[in-house]
Amino acid sequence: WTNPEFADGTLTLSHGVVEFGDGMFPVSISNCRNQEILAAPITLEAEVDGQLLPVNARASYSKTATAIEMISESLPGLEVKTRTEFDGFMTVRARVTGLERNIPDTLRLRIPLAEGLAQYVNNGSSQQLIKSGGFGYCGNYRGALWVGDRNGGIVITNSHPVFYSPKNGRQIVVNGDELVITLVSEDGIIPPEDNV
Repeated sequence: WTNPEFADGTLTLSHGVVEFGDGMFPVSISNCRNQEILAAPITLEAEVDGQLLPVNARASYSKTATAIEMISESLPGLEVKTRTEFDGFMTVRARVTGLERNIPDTLRLRIPLAEGLAQYVNNGSSQQLIKSGGFGYCGNYRGALWVGDRNGGIVITNSHPVFYSPKNGRQIVVNGDELVITLVSEDGIIPPEDNV
């Protein structure tokens, strides 16, 4: 592996480049073949009482030998921690802070993919597709969502329950070339202990 380098919002990995700009989510991802994965920035949308919350700006970052961790400001809105490992594995933690109600009514991740990349999405219910086993993150297709083709794409997995939307087949949708993952679709379906 190669130490990740982070400067001016750009994370350089041994096999690609991730640009964050001033934010907490990638605005551009290019792989080792210099192929752009995104068509536009990734966004996380959270609503409380019908109001779309701002994602707080990056306040700081720290570096270890194998990873970069960014922490957003702790202001009213969506507080985010993003950790990216040397191999591109990215962990995102988000929570609502500074509001009377700290549980989102809706939570949606939007990933605008480069043209033609959204060619394959696993079939099945999202609750079964994206989960981890007793040993943490799964490295097989049963524990992850894969979008892309054999040349490249995005794998999404998690260590805790993330889907609180009803099993209605609309949690993972590809609209054209945009991957939309609806984690929470209505008020009152996240238990307070699962708010992070």
